[in-house]
Amino acid sequence: MDINRLNTYYKFLREMTHRPTPLNYGDVQNTKNFILSLATEIEEDQPLLSNHLKKWNEQLFIKIVPYIQINPFMMGRILEILGLLLEQHQRKNKPIWSHIHPRIISVSKKLYLDGHYANAAEDAFIEVNAYIKELYSALNPNEPKIPDGVTLMNKLFSEDCPLVSIHDRSTQTGRDIHNGYRFMLGGAMSALRNPKAHSNEEKLSPEEAMRRLMFASMLMYKIDEIDL
Repeated sequence: MDINRLNTYYKFLREMTHRPTPLNYGDVQNTKNFILSLATEIEEDQPLLSNHLKKWNEQLFIKIVPYIQINPFMMGRILEILGLLLEQHQRKNKPIWSHIHPRIISVSKKLYLDGHYANAAEDAFIEVNAYIKELYSALNPNEPKIPDGVTLMNKLFSEDCPLVSIHDRSTQTGRDIHNGYRFMLGGAMSALRNPKAHSNEEKLSPEEAMRRLMFASMLMYKIDEIDL
């Protein structure tokens, strides 16, 4: 179901809550048919919510002879489901680039959108390397030669004497997390920084390229968390 139809359902039901009472038979039938239609549309993807809607639809109106009124409790529950569906739709359709680190966007987004998937992935990890070089330089301003790639990751985040910790290393769990990220960073430099260098990587798919951009972004966001 698209967002416009969800909004139509939501608007209709919200308006029903403000209808003057007593309601006539046509109002009742139109509303019940509307909710049943919604329940039917989401039945395959959201069977539990669909069943709730069908059940609550039968309890939506109260007959107080000779009048018919809306049960506000049931209407509230139905509107809550509509709100949940709208939220799920918005979350599902949130642009993928909103999850990508700004520095990765700056070097890779245009390449990716232009169809240069291998280049976009390569530049993402080149940027990760450059970002960590900046971190290394900030910690060692007088060092004339900054290491690169796997060497850089192992030196900056070494297991025994790291120049900076990715996680609190006072516990075994913290040390495992620190080393895990060190291995991921080193592996990224070794395996992913230059996908064009391997013959089987020359035609990187858009899906694989995006997975790599997201992985590079995860590493970037983790580095952002480091407290120098």
